[in-house]
Amino acid sequence: MSPSAAPADKSERPWYRQPYLWLLIAFPAISVAAGLATLFIAAKSWDGLVVDDYYRRGMEINSDLDRDRAAAVRGLNAALELEPGAKRFRILLAAQSAQAAPQALRVSFLHRTRNGFDRQVNATLLPASAGATPFIYEAATPDLVRGRWDVLIEAANWRLLQEFTVF
Repeated sequence: MSPSAAPADKSERPWYRQPYLWLLIAFPAISVAAGLATLFIAAKSWDGLVVDDYYRRGMEINSDLDRDRAAAVRGLNAALELEPGAKRFRILLAAQSAQAAPQALRVSFLHRTRNGFDRQVNATLLPASAGATPFIYEAATPDLVRGRWDVLIEAANWRLLQEFTVF
């Protein structure tokens, strides 16, 4: 047998058996898959964090801060009572100085991350508590998912912000 007719080298493998080639292909393939997954998540869920009228809303912040200060000047403090599985909740509103109680409060349950879960109800003053402090307000409990919530309690000229956890 002549040297030119030597058998082919058996250590040479076909291209699809080369590990470095698959390593080079893997990184772009993973990037494309991650990009498609991100696109799917972005198209499927809307976080709604940016409002359309951001300038007007920014100007309203000063009036909101004035309402917070008005509640602090009056010495208002609120406690929310919500029992698990209860269909109604109560708000105990205490004030440092004697003042007339509003007949109704607007109560907004604001989810911390998803504004699609936000709920708003009106709580009415119970007649038995009209002359004594704390004033007791009651309303039907909206459907709330588990987690941490901000509860915004508002009257015509003041507001209070409380934290609340639903178990």
